[in-house]
Amino acid sequence: MDRGRRLLGTVGLIGALVLAATGPGGAVPGGEFSQLNTSTPMAQSSGAQFAGGIGIEGTTLDNELQRRALNASLRRAQTPAATLDVVDQEMIALDSRLDSLEARSARLATDQRTGRIEHDHYRAALANIKTATTGVSQRIAILRNTVRGLPTAANDSTGSLSSELDRLATRTHSIAESNDTENVGDDDRTGDDDDQTDDDDRTDDDDITDDDDRTDDDDGGDDDG
Repeated sequence: MDRGRRLLGTVGLIGALVLAATGPGGAVPGGEFSQLNTSTPMAQSSGAQFAGGIGIEGTTLDNELQRRALNASLRRAQTPAATLDVVDQEMIALDSRLDSLEARSARLATDQRTGRIEHDHYRAALANIKTATTGVSQRIAILRNTVRGLPTAANDSTGSLSSELDRLATRTHSIAESNDTENVGDDDRTGDDDDQTDDDDRTDDDDITDDDDRTDDDDGGDDDG
């Protein structure tokens, strides 16, 4: 009972922090961020980072709750058939979860391309989705161990289950890779590179001008002679 109260208290605290950080419309649960109404780039960056951190904490908590729920269901299964039923139901749930994460990832990519989301909010949402894939991977690992531990009589089913788990793991890895913040560039650095390129172009033009000036001087010297 005490554990349940502590868990509810943690969830309530996370919700309060999200509201305090972003206001009623600052962030969408599950890490899908909307535009924050802030007046300066620094405020936008700080708000996105704080809301992103809270979003990741909430997703991490959800991952833990789902993992514990799966383990509890497997412990309650008293027969191999009951265990297989739990595994089947969990794989269906994981498939649906991956569908949702893929859809969120696609919407996020579109919003980023069209400029509908701030760069810092975009990075925070990516990190949140990747955190969600970590939870999926944990549950897949539990199912793998469960399938391996089934008695020989259930081997006819375990082969197809292992293949299905491989497919889910591949999808999970793909989503995690496409939402890795390490693969996202910095807008400010890109702008600096463009400025540097312009400077280089101007430098080349100056060199050409110097060459022309020297040529004119040489011609002038020959005329005097």
